[in-house]
Amino acid sequence: MNNLQYKLNNVMTELQTWFTLNNLVVNVESTLAMSFHTTQNKKPVIWHVIFEGRDIPYNTETKFLGIYINENMKWNNHIKFLSSKLNKTYYMISSLKNLMSPYVLRTMYFACFHVHLRYGLTLWHGDPESIRILRLRKKVLRIICKAGRHISCRNIFKDLNILPLLCLYINEAVCCVESNMEMIKYEYNEKVHDHCKRQKSDLHTQICRTTLFKNSSANVVIKLYDKLPKTIKWLEHIQEFKRRLKWFYCNTFSIQWKNICPLRFHYYSIVFYYYAHFICSI
Repeated sequence: MNNLQYKLNNVMTELQTWFTLNNLVVNVESTLAMSFHTTQNKKPVIWHVIFEGRDIPYNTETKFLGIYINENMKWNNHIKFLSSKLNKTYYMISSLKNLMSPYVLRTMYFACFHVHLRYGLTLWHGDPESIRILRLRKKVLRIICKAGRHISCRNIFKDLNILPLLCLYINEAVCCVESNMEMIKYEYNEKVHDHCKRQKSDLHTQICRTTLFKNSSANVVIKLYDKLPKTIKWLEHIQEFKRRLKWFYCNTFSIQWKNICPLRFHYYSIVFYYYAHFICSI
């Protein structure tokens, strides 16, 4: 315990020196500390964080770069905040549905709704509370197309050329991996072990001891990226990668009962995404 506290004090001293050398000033009064732990850990160890001779207070939740983060890595509070923000856009589009054309309403959707929806999507999408955002988004799209409240949105997504929430999540996840490939330095399976397998050219996923890390974005995004066809993963330019990726979402194959038949669709489940990968690889 004392050794860990000693290392923490050294790290804080090095940080203070680095800020001083780079002419940066830290507002200590607005600085908070947070101890990340699972919900099963009811009494986590609280270390003394000292910066510039002051004790940094601990907090269970904070807002960082527009995203609410809590000590258990749950996103229900951020989803409530996002839902409140998106409801304002929903009311605006609903009020203008009889005055504007669907083209103008679609433009308003991308300007006022979609931009907030994409921000931090890879972090909070797996939370069970994200169903609130999914339902609210479908309401907005039904208003744009002047469809009834019980009409399925499957064809609406295709008509408006808008990806469902799951497709959008997969798109953000794999594009994040592709864009940061050189900076993060992902490991490949062939460099971790010498086994000659079909997955040797895939990115290596870490061993997960907890469900929290297994479902975390850091682990899931690698699995989603590995399921892409090699013809897409080997593309060098990020713009071409994104273009081919959207085509892959809309023009892949799906398994229907026991027969393999072409079907133009958007992914509504991770299972469909894995099916498409399976068919493209045979």
